[in-house]
Amino acid sequence: MTDPAENAIAALRAARWMREAADDSGVAMPLSRYEAITPDFLTWWTSFARLSSADETVWFLSASDYVGADGDVFAWNEFELISLDAAETAEEASAVVRFWDRHLPILLSVRNGYSFLALVTAGAGAGSVVHGEEPEFEESVPFTASFGHLLETLAGHRAPLNPRLWKSLFTE
Repeated sequence: MTDPAENAIAALRAARWMREAADDSGVAMPLSRYEAITPDFLTWWTSFARLSSADETVWFLSASDYVGADGDVFAWNEFELISLDAAETAEEASAVVRFWDRHLPILLSVRNGYSFLALVTAGAGAGSVVHGEEPEFEESVPFTASFGHLLETLAGHRAPLNPRLWKSLFTE
C-alpha cells in the first residue's frame, strides 16, 4: 500500500480499530464554511463510512457524518454546539463561531472526557491538526504539523509530537 490514508487505516485496524467501508454515493460535504481543505483530507473522509476504536469511544468523522446522514448521537460539530450553549454573552458566542469557522473537526473522543482533533483551515497554523478538550474546547494545542503528518504518524512512519496525548486517543 502506498496510499497514506490506506496505510493509516491499516495501522489503526492492526490496533483493533473498526472500519466500515464507504459507499460510493458521493456525499458532498458543505465546504463553504472553510477556507482551505487539504486534498489528502478530501481523500481521507471518503475512504470509510465508520472508523472507530474497538470500544467506540474515539472515532474519525466520515463524509456522511458531516451531512448528518447517519443520525448519530454526536453531530460532527457537537463541541461547537456545546460551547455555544455555554456562552453567556453574544461576544462569547461570536468567539466560539470564529474559532470553529477556522477549525474543522476530524476526530471526536468521549474517552476520558470530551476531546477532538481538528484541521486548521485558516489563519495561523492553516493545514495543521490541533487537539482540544473540555471544558474549553477552543483552547486547542498543536497535534501534528499537517494532516499528512497525522496520516504518517498513524501509519507508524513518524513519531507523535505529544506521546501522552497520542496514547490517550489511539490506545485502549
